[in-house]
Amino acid sequence: SACLNDTAHCARDAVKKCRRCVIGADPSLRHNGQLKAKGQPGTMRLLYAIAPLLVAAKSRLAMRLDDNALLRRAKAIDDWFAAPTNRTTPVAWTVRRKSDVQLWEKISSKAKTVYRGSMRGAPVIVKGKGRHAAQGDYGGDVLWEEMIYLEALRGEPGIVPLHGAWFSDDARHVSFVVGDCGPPIGKTSRDKPPLMSRAFDKRARKRPLELAKAILECFGAWASRGYILDDFKAQQFAMDDADGTVCMVDGPKRLTESPLGKAALRRWPLKGVGRRSVPRVLNNTARACRKDTDCPAFKENLSCRGEPGIHTPCETGAVGAPESRGTCLDGACLLLSEKTHVFDVANRPWLLPFIHDRATSGPERELLGELMRLANQRRPEDRPSFAELVDRIDQFATRPRH
Repeated sequence: SACLNDTAHCARDAVKKCRRCVIGADPSLRHNGQLKAKGQPGTMRLLYAIAPLLVAAKSRLAMRLDDNALLRRAKAIDDWFAAPTNRTTPVAWTVRRKSDVQLWEKISSKAKTVYRGSMRGAPVIVKGKGRHAAQGDYGGDVLWEEMIYLEALRGEPGIVPLHGAWFSDDARHVSFVVGDCGPPIGKTSRDKPPLMSRAFDKRARKRPLELAKAILECFGAWASRGYILDDFKAQQFAMDDADGTVCMVDGPKRLTESPLGKAALRRWPLKGVGRRSVPRVLNNTARACRKDTDCPAFKENLSCRGEPGIHTPCETGAVGAPESRGTCLDGACLLLSEKTHVFDVANRPWLLPFIHDRATSGPERELLGELMRLANQRRPEDRPSFAELVDRIDQFATRPRH
C-alpha cells in the first residue's frame, strides 16, 4: 500500500483512508482485498462497538510503521558496508572522511580503539578497529552492530548522534564518529560499592526526578526496541553535565525475537565464516523447562549470578533480574525483554536506589520508592514499561502543589 509509510495520513481517518494501510500492513486483516467483516456497519451501536478495535489497529499499525522505519535505517548501514565503491551514505551524516575530524587522544584499545576528537569545534568520539584489526571489518561485526544501533535509533533520548564514518584506503577497516555525551556517571566493580561521579551525585541531590527521568528515557529508547545490555556497569553510561542527558557509551545486543534481531539473522545466517559471522544477539525464544537450570543464565555483569560462597560478580547490593539469572516459572523459561532492564534500574545501587537515597524532598523520595516497588516484580509482565515509569514522573511534576 502506498500509504504504509505515511503515519499521519493513516491517523487522520482510520475508517476511510486507512483501510488500505491496515490491509497492507497486516496480512491477517486481508480477505480478497477487503477488511474481514460481515457486511457494513448500519447502526451507531456497531460504530461504538468497533471503535476500540480501530484504535487498537491504529496502535498496531503505528508500531509496525516504526519497526519498518528502523529496518530501513538499518539497511542503509548494511548497504554502506556492502558496497566496495560508490558507497551511499545516510542523509544525516556530516562526516564522510578522516579529514572531517581531528583526533586528540586514545582513550581505549580493546574490542574497539576509541579516540577523543573534535569536529568543527565540537567534541566527538571516534571508534575504529580493535583487537581483530588484522582480519578486517565486515557486515555482522562489532562496528557494524553498533552503527546499526546508532542509525536505527537516531534522535531517540540517550542515543548519541552518529555523525558519519569512513573506510580505510584499503577498504578493510571502518572508523565512525559519534557525539561526546560527557564523562562516565561512575564506576562499578565486583564486590565493591559503586563509585559515582561528583556531577551525578550532585544532580541526584538537587534534581532527582529529572535525573531519574533521563535514565528511564535512555533505557526505554533502546530496551523497548528489543536491545539488551549484558555488559551492565556504570562505566557504560555518560552524562552531559550541562543538561543532565544520560547516554549509553557502547551499543547493546539485539534480542533474537526483535524486528532488528530477526533481520540481522536473516542477513547473516551463518557462523564461523571468517569474520563474517552472525551479529551478536541474545536469545529470547520461548522454551519449555522443568527447573531453573533448564534456563540459560546470561553474562555475569547482567545476571549477577556467581558461584555461591566464592564471589559476587556484580557491585555490592546488586541483584539481577530473574530472567537473566535463568528462571523456570509455570513450565517456561522467563525471557529477556525490556522488562529485564526495568527490574535492573530498581535493583542496581547506582541507578534509582542511588537517586532515592540522595533525594531531599519527601514527596520525591516517596515517588522514587514507588517506582522501584513497581519495577521490582518477579514476573516480567507484572512490571511497568519504561514509558509508564516516565509517565508517572510527568504526572507528579504537573500535579498542583499545596
